[in-house]
Amino acid sequence: MKNKLIIFNIIVLTLALVVVLATGISVNSASHYDEAAEQIVELTKVYVANYNDHIADNVPQGIRVTVITSDGTVVADSSAEDVADNHLARPEVSAAFAGNPTVAERYSETIGADMMYYAETVTYNEQLLCVRVAIPVQTVNGYVAKTVPTLVWVLLAALLVSVGASVVFGNNLVKPMRNVRDMLVSVNNGTYTEMPVDGNDADVNALVKEINAVSATLEARMRMADEYGKRLDYIVDNIADGIVVLDASGVVTVQNKVAEGVFGVNRAVGKSYNVLTSDKTFTSAVKQCMEQRTDVKFELTVGAATYYVSVCARDDITVVVLTDITAVKNNEQMRSEFFANASHELKTPLTAIKGFNDMVGLTCGNEKICELSSKIDREVGRMVNLINDMLALAKLEGEKPAENVQSVDLVAVADDVADTLSTLAAERNVTVDVTGRGSAHIDAEHARTLVKNLVENAIRYNDNGGYVHVTVSHDQTNGETTLTVADNGIGIEEEHQQRVFERFYRVSKSRSRESGGTGLGLAIVKHIASLYNAKLSLQSKFGVGTTVTVTFLR
Repeated sequence: MKNKLIIFNIIVLTLALVVVLATGISVNSASHYDEAAEQIVELTKVYVANYNDHIADNVPQGIRVTVITSDGTVVADSSAEDVADNHLARPEVSAAFAGNPTVAERYSETIGADMMYYAETVTYNEQLLCVRVAIPVQTVNGYVAKTVPTLVWVLLAALLVSVGASVVFGNNLVKPMRNVRDMLVSVNNGTYTEMPVDGNDADVNALVKEINAVSATLEARMRMADEYGKRLDYIVDNIADGIVVLDASGVVTVQNKVAEGVFGVNRAVGKSYNVLTSDKTFTSAVKQCMEQRTDVKFELTVGAATYYVSVCARDDITVVVLTDITAVKNNEQMRSEFFANASHELKTPLTAIKGFNDMVGLTCGNEKICELSSKIDREVGRMVNLINDMLALAKLEGEKPAENVQSVDLVAVADDVADTLSTLAAERNVTVDVTGRGSAHIDAEHARTLVKNLVENAIRYNDNGGYVHVTVSHDQTNGETTLTVADNGIGIEEEHQQRVFERFYRVSKSRSRESGGTGLGLAIVKHIASLYNAKLSLQSKFGVGTTVTVTFLR
C-alpha cells in the first residue's frame, strides 16, 4: 500500500510539475516575444527618425532594414543587393502605408529563415517611403531556450522533494494500517492480542479501538463455541441412535460412534455418503431426500440387526438418524408367531366344539337346550372369526409387497364384497352402493380383504336404515387411485379416532360385542395399506358418520 501511495504521489506531482514547466515556458516565450516586438518597434522608429539615403548601409548583423516605395519597389535592403519582387502585398508594408503599422511574423524567402517584421512610413525628398526592420525569430527562441534548463532543474528539485515527502507521508500513513493488518492476521489465526493505540490520527485510533473490541467479543464467542462444540460432540457420540450429517454436496461432516459401528466405516468424514454402504435402499433414500428436499423413512437391515432410518433435509444439510429396532422386530416376530400358533391351536378344538354343538342342535328336543346350543354356536362363531382375523394379521406382518402385482379393478372388488355382505346388510337394514371407476396395483386377495373389512365395519357400526357409499376414483394427473368408504352411522368421538387402527382397540366394547366385531378389522386394513405405501385417512363425527379413504399412489 505504501509503495502504491508513493508512486501515486510521484505521478501526480510529476504531472503537476510538467504542467507548471510547460506553462512557465509558454509564459516565458510570450514574454520574450512581447519584448522582441517592443524592441523592433523602437528600432524602426529610430531608423525612421534618422532616415537618409544610406540608411540601409552599415546595419548591425542580425538586423535587416528594407526601404520600399509606395508602389512596392524595394529601393534599399541591408541583406540583399537586388530585390526584384514587389513588397506592397507584405502585411507589415501594406499596414504601414495604410497608417496602421503592425508586427508580423513569417518565413522570408530572401533570408531563408523565420523573421519578425515591423514597418513605418517616412517622407523623404517629397517621396513617401516605407522603412521596414526585421529580426530573425531564432534570436528570440534562443533567449527562451536559455531559460529552459533552469526550469528543468527546478522541476527535478521539486520532484526529489516530492518523493521524499511522499516516502515520509506514506510511512506515517501506512504504519497504523500495517498494525491493523497484523492485528487482523492474528485474529484470523486465533491469536487474540490487544493492539496498542498510538499515533495522532483520530480516525485510525477509533478503528483500532473497534478492532480491539471486536477481537475481544470474537475471542469470548469462540471460546463459548468451542465449549458448546465439545458438549455437542460428547452428546452426539453418546446418543443411542446413529447420527450422520451431510453437507449440500452429500459429503459426510458428522458421524458418531454408533453410526461407525452400524456401517463399519470409521473415517467417513470428508467423503461421500456412498462410502457408508452399498445398500441401494439407503443410497436411493438419501439421494431422493437431497434432491427433492422431502423426508424419507424406511427400515434398513444390516447383518442380523434392523434399523429404522429417518432421512431429513434442512437448509443445506441432510441428517440421517438410525434407530436400532432389532429387539422390537424380534418381539413382533415372536408375537406374530405366538398369535399364529395360538390361533391354530385354538381353531382345531373350536371346530370340534362347533361340530358337536351342531349335532346337539339337530337332535335336541328341549327348548332350553336348543337355546343354549344356539348361544354356543354364536360364541364359537365369534371365536372362529377372531382366530381367522388373528391368523390373517399374523400372515400380513410376515409378508412383503409382491413384485410385479397386476392392476386390480377396485370397483369389481367392491361389487363382489357388497354381494358377499348383502345378508349382513339386509339384517341391519343398511344400503350399500358402489360407484366410480379405477384400478390399483395390489394383490387381488389383499384388495378384497381391505375392502371387505372397511365395508363390514361400516355396516356393523351403522344405524337401522343407514347407508354405505363405496366410491372409487382415479386422478389422471398424478396417477393416484382413491377408495372411499363413507357411512352415516354412529361415528367416532375425536379422542378415539387416532387409535381405531390399533389391534383390539374398541370405542365401545358393548357395541363391538353386539355387532360381532373382532377389533382387528381396521388393523388389518392398516397393514395392507402400508404394504403398498398407500395413504390411509379417517374423518368422523360422532352421531353423523365416518369416512375412511385409502389412496394408492402411482
